[in-house]
Amino acid sequence: MKKKLSTEDLAEMWREDEEGEYVAVNDNGEAFHIAHGSRMEQIQPMYGNLFAGIRAWMAKRQYWPNVWQINERGNLELLNSSTGKSLGGLV
Repeated sequence: MKKKLSTEDLAEMWREDEEGEYVAVNDNGEAFHIAHGSRMEQIQPMYGNLFAGIRAWMAKRQYWPNVWQINERGNLELLNSSTGKSLGGLV
């Protein structure tokens, strides 16, 4: 089981991902591959269950970016891509 990350670690991870690539999950249960600030591909709801779909998308591409839930207020939460459990968040 992964432990919660510190605010400093999360902030650094977000800075790197925001300029690179990550999976974004919104409040509607949709997931998107984001690369360099642009929405590249919708991952969910194509595959059914949110995290099963994210895992299937990652396995198909052999690529495992971080998964961030971003709510309508812009709050960020890093999620475990297998379980969807929070690893910590930034407000």
